[in-house]
Amino acid sequence: MQASEPALAADAQVVVKKNKTGTYDVSVEMAHLPPADRLGNYASYAVWVIAKDAEPVKAGVLDYNERKRTAELEFSSPHRKFEMVITLEKDIEATKPGRVAIIEQSVKGRG
Repeated sequence: MQASEPALAADAQVVVKKNKTGTYDVSVEMAHLPPADRLGNYASYAVWVIAKDAEPVKAGVLDYNERKRTAELEFSSPHRKFEMVITLEKDIEATKPGRVAIIEQSVKGRG
């Protein structure tokens, strides 16, 4: 999937697999991602899961590799289908998605 402004060159790959417990393991990998602080007064990129009729839940903060300009995060979700949003965050401890989204994607696991 392709990113939107302000990280236009970034690419993301999301893999969702059902695990033995019946939940879903989600892997997010991004490439060509600029450091968050180069895009403004931001500290990190956060990944949010939004299930149908639910409030956004923070899955975590992308683990950023500045030398490679890549980022990744692995997390589990009880939801087979959800919207995933990656946002720029001024506070690494943010509890609600910031206003600047670089990725918004519908995600559907198998199984």
